[in-house]
Amino acid sequence: SVIGLSSTVASFSKTDLQDYLSNHYNTSNMVLAVCGIFDWEQLQEDAQMFSQALPMGQFLETKTLGFNPQSGRILVPHDCTHNQISFIARGFKAGHELELPAAIASRIIGDSENSRFTWALVDDGTALSAGLEHEGHTDLGAFYGSLECSPEHSSQCIERLQNELLKVRQNGITTQELNRMKRKLEVGLALRLETPSAWLGAFAEDYVLQNDLREPNAILEELRNVTLDQVNTALLESGLEQPFIVNLGTHTELS
Repeated sequence: SVIGLSSTVASFSKTDLQDYLSNHYNTSNMVLAVCGIFDWEQLQEDAQMFSQALPMGQFLETKTLGFNPQSGRILVPHDCTHNQISFIARGFKAGHELELPAAIASRIIGDSENSRFTWALVDDGTALSAGLEHEGHTDLGAFYGSLECSPEHSSQCIERLQNELLKVRQNGITTQELNRMKRKLEVGLALRLETPSAWLGAFAEDYVLQNDLREPNAILEELRNVTLDQVNTALLESGLEQPFIVNLGTHTELS
């Protein structure tokens, strides 16, 4: 269920795996990111020494086909105490002008605390948890959502989820919601970037996905400059109107 069908895995040969490793796990496909106090000359020597055990290879730029998940709903029967419901919808790739507004919108809708999903699904106990996030990747982006509930509440949860997504697209995010979330993200980002390891992650991700290196102040400024119009445009141009929903668990009806 994770790496493929039994027949597919059984067809792999030793040569297939070796070729895959040499083509993808080589120095041309790797980025070494370092943050903190270090000796630059020594770092270069160490990197050269440790990378000698890896193949040099040639950089392989992977391109994906267009991503446009179909709308629909499927039930995957599974004997479990609570149903696990996940959904996915088209979003925006890394570097797209609406990627950050989409990420902010997803937090307003499905943050773990004080979000629209919190009040519509979790606050009254209908769902145990509910969340939504947006991820921008090299060639595509997507909204990922999930919720957990008892089997008897799964239909009600899906209905409420879809109603919330419809309502927020029709009426839009409010100025108060946007300002509150931007302040929360600013504080969280400022605190996170106080550690070298967080800087490392932010710089490495920028470089790999956008071929860019931004200082923390630039990242904060970009967040502050996101407008209400951008956030609501991201929602309207997304695929949240008709997400693809998977309901894992037990249920008496599927409509």
